[in-house]
Amino acid sequence: MAYLYELEGIYAELQDMELDDETFQDTLDSINFQEDLENNIDYFVKMYKNSLADAEACKHEKQAFAEKEKRNKAKADKFKEYIKRALEISNVKKVDTGKFKVSLRKSKKVEILDETKIPLDYMNEKHEWTPNKTELARAMKAGAEIEGAVLVENESLQVK
Repeated sequence: MAYLYELEGIYAELQDMELDDETFQDTLDSINFQEDLENNIDYFVKMYKNSLADAEACKHEKQAFAEKEKRNKAKADKFKEYIKRALEISNVKKVDTGKFKVSLRKSKKVEILDETKIPLDYMNEKHEWTPNKTELARAMKAGAEIEGAVLVENESLQVK
């Protein structure tokens, strides 16, 4: 059996010989060109189908991993909340387990109450205006009162 690239070469050589149609076809038949061509095409179609099946399997695995990632992130968030709640209930701010240092610390974040009332100086331009929370926080920490936003104090868990 000839390989596909060999068949291409044979076919090109025969075309260059400028044979009449009957001689051209007889020559192809004598070297089993059609059978070799069909075998080669059959092989490549199988490879093509296998590649498509592999791609589809990867697509399904990607979706499965995305779902698994989402579940694991949700589980991690629950564990983090359990740790935070345990520290709050026991009124402890820091714990050093030897392997991990866990602490509660105060933080502040801007909570937007009414985006339409925030001055443009504190808005980021994207495709639309959005509040610039960093600038809002800086201004409000400096004592500015900005209608449409308040500075909220939170306590977040830190794991090192």
